[in-house]
Amino acid sequence: IIDLKGRGAESIIFDVRDNGGGSLTSIVETLDYLLPEGIMFTIKDKKGKTEEYRSDKASVDMPMAVLVNGNTASAAELFTSALSDYGKAVSIGEKTHGKGSVSTPFTLSDGSHIYISTALYYPPKSDNFDGVGIIPDHKVSLSYEASQISLYKLPVEDDDQLKFAIELLK
Repeated sequence: IIDLKGRGAESIIFDVRDNGGGSLTSIVETLDYLLPEGIMFTIKDKKGKTEEYRSDKASVDMPMAVLVNGNTASAAELFTSALSDYGKAVSIGEKTHGKGSVSTPFTLSDGSHIYISTALYYPPKSDNFDGVGIIPDHKVSLSYEASQISLYKLPVEDDDQLKFAIELLK
């Protein structure tokens, strides 16, 4: 982001469409960088144990948008929700998957792993989204033709969600 700002960027678009989540370490580092001082999120397990993650004072102050779809899940949803809760970004696209749970790997005797949901994510100000998903601030769908193409291969001129975000942030 520092490099982009140095090259004249005035806003940023995060594309977490088709992003199934990621590691807790990554989301903590990313949200801490972007959010102002305060709670980034809380994790609550079935026994009621809570773990609160907080951001420091430094934050990014520029217009932001997050692109989401039905395959945006878990930590990618938490990322979207946390930015929205602080008014740092608007979300654009379609309702997210609704996996607001922490998946913990357990090693089996043959060396393989099984992932089990062990706790729930709670964004800083809004409710847990497990089984519900997140409704974007701006519902924008891709055309049927565009939705049949991998997002990584979709030309910008055919990506109505990205075009909407670009226009909104101008």
